[in-house]
Amino acid sequence: FAGGIVEEAAAALARPGGVGPTARQAAGYAEVIEFLAGGIDRDAAIRVAGELLVADGCVPAAYVAGMLAREQVMSTFVGKGIAIPHGLEPDMSTVIRAGVSVVRLAAPVRWNDDGDEVRYVCGLAATAEEHMGVLAALAEVLDDETSLERLRTTSDPAEVVQILDPA
Repeated sequence: FAGGIVEEAAAALARPGGVGPTARQAAGYAEVIEFLAGGIDRDAAIRVAGELLVADGCVPAAYVAGMLAREQVMSTFVGKGIAIPHGLEPDMSTVIRAGVSVVRLAAPVRWNDDGDEVRYVCGLAATAEEHMGVLAALAEVLDDETSLERLRTTSDPAEVVQILDPA
């Protein structure tokens, strides 16, 4: 993004209360996409992904704590620089509607004790019944090298949505 949106997103992380008006307001798909500058850690990236789901009406604010807790139980790193954080099983009952948020980081973040690095954080909101289906569909898209290359190079939120939901 030109015009300082990336800088605004990075600054929003430092503000009390989390993410403010940033790339979300730059396009019609605003509530689900965030492009961030470097200098954040795993937990901050998860919070941004979760707050995007909250802002889009997919989950209540408490779901974000469940996403952070889930990461303590088991890493959501799935390979190829991608993590798919989501809530614990009890959190799934609080999901208002299924959704995915995408946070693309300017620099890789160390994700787990194995040293795996992540540049794409795909926050997942799904009920227990929807969870595996949504996760499988997302994994299928992210397993495609052409789609991954497009995600690596685009700065257009609408294109990110099209990549993740080509139907």
